[in-house]
Amino acid sequence: MRQDRKRNPDGRLIWLIPAALILSGCASFMDSFYRKPECRRIMSMHSFGEHKAVVETYRDLETAGDSCSEEVQKTVALSRSKLNTADDLVRRAFRQIDRGELLEAKANLNQALRIYPRYYWVSKLLRDLDRSIQLRAERLQREAQYLEVQGDLSEALTRIKQANELLGGNEELKGEARRLELALQARSVREGARQELARARQYLDQGRFLDAEKVLQEGKARSVMPGMVSRFTNEIRAKRQLRGREAYRDARASEVAGDLDQAYYHIGVALGHGPLEDPLRSDVVEFARLLGMKYYSQGKLTQALSVWSLALKNDAGNEKLTEYVDEVRARLENLKKIQEQEGNGPTKQP
Repeated sequence: MRQDRKRNPDGRLIWLIPAALILSGCASFMDSFYRKPECRRIMSMHSFGEHKAVVETYRDLETAGDSCSEEVQKTVALSRSKLNTADDLVRRAFRQIDRGELLEAKANLNQALRIYPRYYWVSKLLRDLDRSIQLRAERLQREAQYLEVQGDLSEALTRIKQANELLGGNEELKGEARRLELALQARSVREGARQELARARQYLDQGRFLDAEKVLQEGKARSVMPGMVSRFTNEIRAKRQLRGREAYRDARASEVAGDLDQAYYHIGVALGHGPLEDPLRSDVVEFARLLGMKYYSQGKLTQALSVWSLALKNDAGNEKLTEYVDEVRARLENLKKIQEQEGNGPTKQP
């Protein structure tokens, strides 16, 4: 064997080649061994939400010319996507803060923290933002107090609602808003009552006494301003009585002068503005009854029926007037039938 070695002094090289291959494989294995812990750490950091550390660690591996499995690469891509989304939300929040949209900015910052909880400085920014929101809400409350003193309840209510929205619902502010809403409703009712009184006053000035009283009876003014409505109603009645006395006086003067039609006009004015009070009502109704009798005696049945019907509206229990009205209506109906039977057709009523 010694002789074989002498004959092949370079035979040792044959043993060196496998040794070199083994050593190379070991080096590759050791290299893989040291690289895999980094990949495993990337997976662990991702599970704990350390997205920024994931991206930076993998960037260092890439710089060193190393890489991980496809699964790890997908995990890194997911962390990078979440980190970019969180960054976009933070940048959007900054723009919203500049525009004064504090609630929207707060929502975006909270969403960014949910995606990447390790944004510690974003947490600090949120605390500062909450303080800004509190200060703005306090400023809105002061503005509301000033506007209420100035009588601008609508704008005061708007400020209170804005402050309540900023604070995410505050029981004290809700109560304040409700108080202002009730005050606005009361003001609206009072304004409506004043408009009703103004409309009734307009009717009164036009001599439309019934319309004026109807507005006061059907509107809200009676419940809101009972004293004022009561005085106004008395004023309307007093003017109606005065108009009735004047019209009754003119009707009597016209009747004395023999002008029945003018007397009928004036008695219509006296009775057409609503119920009169006794003793004036009794006098006017009696005059209308006698005036109707004169028309009846002249054969003017239509005029007689008209004046008696008007008087009957003001004295519904008057049996004489009821009898007169029924009789005249029956006569007019008979005349109409006779005319139709004779074939003359409808003619003008007498």
